[in-house]
Amino acid sequence: MFEEAWATCFMRLTFEGNRSADYYCTDVTMPENCTEPLPGHVVQGPAEIYYGAYAIWNLVQYLGNWNTALTAASAIPAIETTLKNPNSAASANTLLTALMNQYGIDGILFSYLNAILTESVQDAGNQVRPTSANAQVLLVELLQSTLEAITSDWGSGDFMLLSGSGMLLNDTGETSQILTGRLSQQ
Repeated sequence: MFEEAWATCFMRLTFEGNRSADYYCTDVTMPENCTEPLPGHVVQGPAEIYYGAYAIWNLVQYLGNWNTALTAASAIPAIETTLKNPNSAASANTLLTALMNQYGIDGILFSYLNAILTESVQDAGNQVRPTSANAQVLLVELLQSTLEAITSDWGSGDFMLLSGSGMLLNDTGETSQILTGRLSQQ
């Protein structure tokens, strides 16, 4: 039996008939596989269809930008500085939380994402203590686990928490270039 994430199913149905669309929105390392839903490229229907698709796309872009920035060589000094704080270095969750808190731009979206990190994907980020040697790999794994948790388990309510009040429709301003620049200022 084939199971697909609810977000992939939603995007597939949203782009029904548009053969050029990629609707695999569950890989934080490949956000380009999630086509931006533009008016005229999605099925006709209520505004909620477009809003849902755009919220999924924006979430993938947000986490993908963090993935790109945190895996860049220029992020290593910021990661190593953050690892010096014992509270931030306790787990991948606490490290990612500290980095997003210090270098992120969208504090409101981050606060909701932080709630998901501490509730839904807590085990994924707490298995191995981050070090200079493994921190970037652990951060990518945690970002991927976070995306999978949000886009795979509709019943958890995590997506609804993040998309409430139009939060995922706003441009966070956290492009990979801006985040990479902020992280490299360490």
